[in-house]
Amino acid sequence: MNKYWVNISLGGILLFNSIGSIASLLLAPDLVGYSAVAGAALSVAADSVVTDDLGAKAAVNIGASTQTKNIYSGAAVAAGAFSNSGNIFAIAAAGIAANASAKNIYAGAAAVLGAGASAKNIYSGAAVSLGASSSSQDVYAVGAITGAGTNSSSVGAGAITTPAISAYKETFDIEQALIQIDISQKSLSSLEHDFELGVGLGSNTFVPGIYKGSALTIASNSIIQFDGNDEEAPLWVFNLGAALVVGAGNRFEIINAGPGASVIWNLGGALDLGAGTSFVGTAFVTGAATAATPNARSRSLPPPTPARTHSLTP
Repeated sequence: MNKYWVNISLGGILLFNSIGSIASLLLAPDLVGYSAVAGAALSVAADSVVTDDLGAKAAVNIGASTQTKNIYSGAAVAAGAFSNSGNIFAIAAAGIAANASAKNIYAGAAAVLGAGASAKNIYSGAAVSLGASSSSQDVYAVGAITGAGTNSSSVGAGAITTPAISAYKETFDIEQALIQIDISQKSLSSLEHDFELGVGLGSNTFVPGIYKGSALTIASNSIIQFDGNDEEAPLWVFNLGAALVVGAGNRFEIINAGPGASVIWNLGGALDLGAGTSFVGTAFVTGAATAATPNARSRSLPPPTPARTHSLTP
């Protein structure tokens, strides 16, 4: 096992962007830099580390003690206890649980900070609830701002709306991203395949090439190796017409490969990872992305800072 092995700790689903120069030619340019963009819901298990942004047409759920970058959702966002996120952009409600932290939160509906949670600024198209000992800087809301976490008596309703929230957020068009995923998936699917895959698989070693199959299930406690044969930028493409189901306790690793090594999973269905499994590569998921959730670990957070609440007229 070498330094190019990527581990998703304790079964957390993480679609790492490991795109090398060869693989990037096959992908729509705006997709580079995202760990995952899902056409349905996206769930990241506890104790995971997400290296790039996440986007989903439906709800995004982040497990306890998980670290992510920016989160974009066409529905609601929920982040578990002790999680740490970048900016959160939700068309619907957004909430971070006890002792979680985030940068700015933009929610089209209600926003909630759990007890001891922290955020920078909060923009809500409805009410905001601040849990005990939670902290934030500026809070803007259409509805009331309530909870033990607020240190201001000025909790009146503001005039902020979903369009106003959209003006603050970084641009991310989920519909356009899904179109680009479709373009990339068609490009990948058009590649002439080198190898056929069955529907079941145990421990196995894959040489670089294009693999084709339908649904694929990888048995629990398997070791899946991608042997680059000492190439600088080997490429593995797995074109699956249906879902990829990975059992519990699996280990994925890239060996004998240079820094340009890339593994791409082109899925016509959902992705399901078992508990205690590592995963490597960039996955295009037209369906839902889910993973088993292991036990959470706690971590310390910096002491809270006082909150200031305001109303905002766009």
